[in-house]
Amino acid sequence: MVKTGKLILLVFAVTFFGATAYSQSFEMTVNKDSVSLDETFVLTITVEDLDFDRVMPPNVERDFQIVGGPSISNQTTIINGVRTRAAKYIYYLQARATGTYVIKGASLGLPDGDAIQTDWIKIDVTAADGEKKRRLPRKKSKLKPKPSVRI
Repeated sequence: MVKTGKLILLVFAVTFFGATAYSQSFEMTVNKDSVSLDETFVLTITVEDLDFDRVMPPNVERDFQIVGGPSISNQTTIINGVRTRAAKYIYYLQARATGTYVIKGASLGLPDGDAIQTDWIKIDVTAADGEKKRRLPRKKSKLKPKPSVRI
């Protein structure tokens, strides 16, 4: 009976404490690692269960034009009383010239004064296709506005 009680206690402890475990992460990703000169790509910095007010994005303005962003997405989840927080910083970038570039890692300041950094990302930029994307002319609406009637 004692062994059965210990086994039940062990199963309960593993189940309970395993469910309350959380992981911290800090990463930087791109949606494409090879782009053409006229193509926009997405740089995303993701922070989970860390202080995302201390994120320092990489300086990309020398090699890339920021065409959108930063867009910031925050998420808070509470499951069984355990709170997890996540944030995403999203940048839309376009290369200024052809070549191979390295985006240095984003950094995150920690409360104890230290900092952590994401991995660097290599981007290959090739020449544009030469064909400009054709835009169709806007069609004019054939609907005429109804005259307003006052009574």
